[in-house]
Amino acid sequence: VQIMLTLLLGAALLSQFVSVKSVSPVVREPVAPGESTLAYTPPPLPKISLEALKDLSELKKAMTPKVEKITEDIYLASGFALGSVQMVVTDEGLVIIDTTESQEAAREIFDKFREITTKPVRYVIYTHGHLDHVCGTPVFLEEGTEVIATKDLVRFMERDFQELREFHVRSRRNQSGNLAQEYTRKLPVKSLFRGISGFEDLVWPTITLDREYSFVLGGKAFEVLHTSGETPDHLMVWMPEERALFCGDLYYASFPNLSTPMLEARPVKGWVESLDRMIQMEPEYLIPGHTPAIVGGENVRDVLTHYSRAILHVYERTVECINEGKSVEQAVQSVRLPEDLAGLPYLRELYG
Repeated sequence: VQIMLTLLLGAALLSQFVSVKSVSPVVREPVAPGESTLAYTPPPLPKISLEALKDLSELKKAMTPKVEKITEDIYLASGFALGSVQMVVTDEGLVIIDTTESQEAAREIFDKFREITTKPVRYVIYTHGHLDHVCGTPVFLEEGTEVIATKDLVRFMERDFQELREFHVRSRRNQSGNLAQEYTRKLPVKSLFRGISGFEDLVWPTITLDREYSFVLGGKAFEVLHTSGETPDHLMVWMPEERALFCGDLYYASFPNLSTPMLEARPVKGWVESLDRMIQMEPEYLIPGHTPAIVGGENVRDVLTHYSRAILHVYERTVECINEGKSVEQAVQSVRLPEDLAGLPYLRELYG
């Protein structure tokens, strides 16, 4: 065992200084009229640090399917698919928040939920209209189940999933590297993404809101509040008595994606405003649409404060670069997080 540990440690240290894989030019010949031959030499593979090995271990742990009990009546199912699912148990039935991108994964999650409770599903709430949050809904639907979302979500889904469907499919394939496999590097762990299922039978909201919507179920109060950030149609769910906040993708343990390639920029200043609003609510529990929940008022406040500061810093430095006439490449080289933020694990580059 000691010999094996020594060899592993030696290999990790050696990787700080030596690339074990050569980098060769990639050449793509023209395949359509008007195209040119494209030659590209990828940069050397990044060195693997001991810290990165630790991060990889934590990432693998986070990607293991599990249902966690956050409070006596709140559960978080994660690791089954790219999107997580939250369940709130009340005396009169269940509230389900988001449903993943996969009906197969949704079925696995619901089977786990059914080991906890057999109460009927009274509400499904969409935090926003991205596919990894809405495609598993048919699995959770029962007679009389209401589906809640913002009115903006309906417009968002009509545009992206109907009018511009083929464009978005192509854009997402480009974002994930599937359009040019020779340029991509494989993940060191298996992706959580299960593939889209249920796209053809999307479940549309039965209750929509402009700014807010409230209801009480089984003695528990729910406040559904329109926000902005990951998407313009976003919402969050606040349970004031439990001080539990379901924030969708307004927070997850990664520096957030503020502008997706080939798609429109996201409402970045709205994202900051939403985070500041969340801080003022003083939640004890923060349950996101991806990655683990944050527990404890002080922990939640620190995480949200740092997240807000980091997004605003990137936004303001980018605006400065634009006004100074810098190119995109120059801006990329000059915009950096302050040292006290750059080292935080939930602000590292994980998304993408």
